[in-house]
Amino acid sequence: TFLWSLVAGDTHLLRELVSLFDLVCPRRAVALQHAMLNENRQGVTTAAHALKGAVSNFAARGVLRTLAVVESFGGQGDFTHARDAMTQLTAELSHLKVALTQIEQELSTTSLLLAEK
Repeated sequence: TFLWSLVAGDTHLLRELVSLFDLVCPRRAVALQHAMLNENRQGVTTAAHALKGAVSNFAARGVLRTLAVVESFGGQGDFTHARDAMTQLTAELSHLKVALTQIEQELSTTSLLLAEK
């Protein structure tokens, strides 16, 4: 897959990236939600940009596009459209988390199979 090509088949690197994402993503998502609730333009821009950094490791284009929309509308103070994009972002992040969980499971299965050999 595309993700495998990004890490050149390095399962250790992929595990580290997924672990880092699992650690960082919830914090950055909460910061973004908090900024949205407070209608803090700079906070939305900063939090969305930081979350884009965490997501960019996985080439999750849908999440990145939606984050760009949130960042743009939030930065302009258009919180109505930013909130609409946040709804989409929640769904996109959920899909990404499911995909990363599946990858983690595949890596665990592969490690077990290799250990048995």
